[in-house]
Amino acid sequence: MLVLLLPACARAGLEDLAPRPEEAVPDATILSVYAATTRSEASGFGGGAGLETSYFRFDVAVPPGLDKLTRGLPDLSDYRIMERERMPRDGWLRAVKAADVAAGEPTLGVFVHGYNMDFQKSVFRLAQIAADSDSRGVPVLFTWPSTGKATDYLQDRPAALFSRDGLAELLTDLASQGEVVTLFGHSMGGFVSGEALRTLGLQGRRDVLDRIDLVLAGPDMDLAVFAGQMRAIQHLHAPVVILTAADDRALATSARIWNGNTRLGALDATDPTIKALAEAHDLQLLDISAVEADPLGHQRFIRLAQVYSWRRDGPRDLTLPGAYVYDALTRHFVHLD
Repeated sequence: MLVLLLPACARAGLEDLAPRPEEAVPDATILSVYAATTRSEASGFGGGAGLETSYFRFDVAVPPGLDKLTRGLPDLSDYRIMERERMPRDGWLRAVKAADVAAGEPTLGVFVHGYNMDFQKSVFRLAQIAADSDSRGVPVLFTWPSTGKATDYLQDRPAALFSRDGLAELLTDLASQGEVVTLFGHSMGGFVSGEALRTLGLQGRRDVLDRIDLVLAGPDMDLAVFAGQMRAIQHLHAPVVILTAADDRALATSARIWNGNTRLGALDATDPTIKALAEAHDLQLLDISAVEADPLGHQRFIRLAQVYSWRRDGPRDLTLPGAYVYDALTRHFVHLD
């Protein structure tokens, strides 16, 4: 616990998310992001881990025409927090449910960010994804106590592991309201997502797991760890979706840190052995290498959200377990026979 609390002063956290309604953003899209966080209040909701989950609603103004942001993190000066509300757990859950009913979407999306992501960046990142995609769903963020510093990769790992129970509790709360949840984990957030579902599997919570779809974008985890998670989860009602790119430089660096162990998000979907494993274990391995890349090739899922509609194209493209490759020309996924 001491190790987790050491980076508590590394980032201002909630101070960076102060409302600025006086700074109007012309033609902005206003999005309400509902955030649940395991960041500690003592750290100002920065890099310290808290024993209790806290709940917020942020109304975010996202200016139009920010395609340039797909090349890296959002330019934080372009975003504004119009309103911020800290909410009790029950009130937050009721608000999410009401917003979801109003949106008329059958599935609620929960986004879990990766490492090197402070509170502000995680809120703005989800607002960006929601604005770029054509989903009408309610943006729900689970943000764990990453310090938001690129040099703290190994320090972020225990903070991510610490947060698995908080995410499992959140998923249980949402499922108890009758929600069907698409859990979307990016990078180290994919590890957190898998660990949370593993926890639910070990608890025998089929009532929760049967209401969850899992999407992992460039997941930063060892293949054996993922296999262990899936052994505890057993199965979900739909194939697990994994977005991969063999040329992901960030995951290549991670592999070097972890003694050369290939990361799940860097698997080569065109490899016949990998394809056979995906089919055998009810996985949809989606190679998105053809999507326009950021310098590290690790944020392609954001560009994919701009050009590909999961609601419109997904059911037609993705019908079977196995391996798929994204065709940038047709903007569809092609199943590898």
